[in-house]
Amino acid sequence: NGIILEADYATTDIDNVVDTELWGLGVGYYLNDTSTITLSYAHAEDDQVDFEDDIWSVGYKTLLNDSINVEAAFDYNDPKGGKEAYGLTGAADYYLNENASIGGVLGYVMSDDNSAEAWVYGVRGEYFFNSMIAVNAGYTVSAPDKGDDNNVWSIGLTGRF
Repeated sequence: NGIILEADYATTDIDNVVDTELWGLGVGYYLNDTSTITLSYAHAEDDQVDFEDDIWSVGYKTLLNDSINVEAAFDYNDPKGGKEAYGLTGAADYYLNENASIGGVLGYVMSDDNSAEAWVYGVRGEYFFNSMIAVNAGYTVSAPDKGDDNNVWSIGLTGRF
């Protein structure tokens, strides 16, 4: 029927420094056989540093041909007790074959008072075991105008039902 439903959960635990939990939900629609639009909400909390954030996103994804996927997303962050932030991200993936892809991400994030700005860039890959199950991995760098870079390694599992 063209409806897309999404659910996400992630956790990060670094002894006595970070203990973050994120959950999210999304809904989308197939515009045609190769393009989708989605609206997502995520909530992140870290009890170690009394951090709470609500993140709204709208995204668009399309296959340009059999080998290239492109994406664009706009994010709005509303952290509890912090500055609102906005982000614009683009991504592209090249499919080596029906099962494997490699790609990259480039984005920019800024707060509503321009006190925090950062470029975000990274690489990612995904392998589909079949049409329903895939594993993915990535490396992303957030390079703020002030302060140290943040490096994130990720690994995930995707299930389609």
